[in-house]
Amino acid sequence: HLRQAVATTLLQPAAPDEELAVLECVAGGQSFGVLLSTVLEVLPVAELVPLPEAEPWILGSLNLRGESVVVIDMTLRLLGRPHTIEPSEYIVVCHDGRRRLGLLVEDVRTVETIPRDALQHPAPGVAFATYLIGVWHTEERSMGVVEVGRVALGFPQGLADGV
Repeated sequence: HLRQAVATTLLQPAAPDEELAVLECVAGGQSFGVLLSTVLEVLPVAELVPLPEAEPWILGSLNLRGESVVVIDMTLRLLGRPHTIEPSEYIVVCHDGRRRLGLLVEDVRTVETIPRDALQHPAPGVAFATYLIGVWHTEERSMGVVEVGRVALGFPQGLADGV
């Protein structure tokens, strides 16, 4: 169902600037969104090569058809708590305009269309988590939306450039 929803959303004409297509993912039991325009593919978790001296939330490098893709543990990055990688988890491969990045998530749920003006700053007047574009609130739930390129900030320049 998810593949069909993603394919349908990608085949539709570009949404006006006031709407954002967001892929809902789960990390640490919490939902968060990734702009669908940055998502390249969703893969089952795979073996990673450790990257010495990388930030703790960088799990390693994925060999994706001959290209190295840095994979980020979204539970540790977003919530500050490590978890054990399970075979049922996924790597959401994204592109931020300069490089490919993998986001390790527990689950991938659905594609949501969010009005841009519905995104709110999570804590007005407080500067933190610069990778958050905003938080979307409904009566049922809240979901932070992240900017993939900013999630990756903080690791050594060579890794950031894919060197």
